[in-house]
Amino acid sequence: MILDDFLNSVCTTDFLKLVREECVNEESNKRKSSKSLLKMIKSVHPIDKPTDTACLQHFISCNVKDFGRFDDPDFTRRLKQLRMLIGFMYPNEKSLQVMLSAYTSIFKKYHIPISNLENDYGGPHISLVRSILKVENPQPSIQMTSNLKDKFCENMDEKKIISMYHNGMLHETKNDFSQLLISLICMTGCRKSEIWRSDVKFFQKPSKHIGIDFETNQNRIFIGNAVDQNYLISQEGRCKDKSLRINKYLTNEEDERYSKPTVLVKPVLFLPVSKILKGIERFRSKYQDTNTQSFNTVELTKYIEELFPESVKKSKEDNVNLLSHFCRKLYAHTVYKKYKKLILKDTKKLVDKSIFMACILGHADLMSVPAYSNVSIV
Repeated sequence: MILDDFLNSVCTTDFLKLVREECVNEESNKRKSSKSLLKMIKSVHPIDKPTDTACLQHFISCNVKDFGRFDDPDFTRRLKQLRMLIGFMYPNEKSLQVMLSAYTSIFKKYHIPISNLENDYGGPHISLVRSILKVENPQPSIQMTSNLKDKFCENMDEKKIISMYHNGMLHETKNDFSQLLISLICMTGCRKSEIWRSDVKFFQKPSKHIGIDFETNQNRIFIGNAVDQNYLISQEGRCKDKSLRINKYLTNEEDERYSKPTVLVKPVLFLPVSKILKGIERFRSKYQDTNTQSFNTVELTKYIEELFPESVKKSKEDNVNLLSHFCRKLYAHTVYKKYKKLILKDTKKLVDKSIFMACILGHADLMSVPAYSNVSIV
């Protein structure tokens, strides 16, 4: 079998060591393609792609069936060999995590559509794939503790954010649309791709609650009249919604496992929802369903720095990148600070910040909230 011959050839100590040496870039953090691995892949799978990443993903996609069934010991062996190879290809842990997720998706695309088990998410095949193709991170609390010992102290500059909004509404350059995008993230707390994705819907609907808009949701909070209805936005569909992940692997919506998107209700900052909706509509008129690289770190950093110069300075000293997600963090803290006392006054209930932030960010639980705790509004 071609797959077995390939995995057995590349998963030797000497060859894996060579791959690691060829992938490490001494001049920057950006990895290099392994010429030896590239040659090995093309010897068994002729393909006109320039990088080892693209070639290996294509090879695995074409041979995923040959991994076999989950109850065959060779299925586990092949997975472990693939995990070993990927581990040597990507010295950087974040890159490794992204790539392991990409390979997991290859198995999902094959197994989920042909699985007919009720409420099944790819069955035991995907459970086994996910248990092997993962990054071991034994000390997450150490990094979290370090982050909380030296937090970012910031404040939202309402005038600058509104100015960026108007620049994007009035002018046509990509720089203007970058400003519009940053301003919308700051005011809505959305992930940047949610602003341009056509499958994410925004609208205005009266509500006495914030959070996921169905009664049984644990993070749904009653707010009474504490928030002006003109500043409450409803968002149908979210990136990273775990309940929707299976949908892209199904062949149609009639599948019993298909999950409908939920609606998230949350406050917006600085401008009423009517203007926010016009801003999203304008951005999508030119960049609907664009890709992440269209508005990458390079495109957006200068505007993040314009809004939060001290935080950007601190991030450079700490050798970390301050991305658009930082705006989402600030949004969550700012909204809580603004409405905490108003909700207490109207409902006689004091909501904990962790619960509140999980609620307006659309998190299913509190596990992600600590990642947002390294910011403080001054």
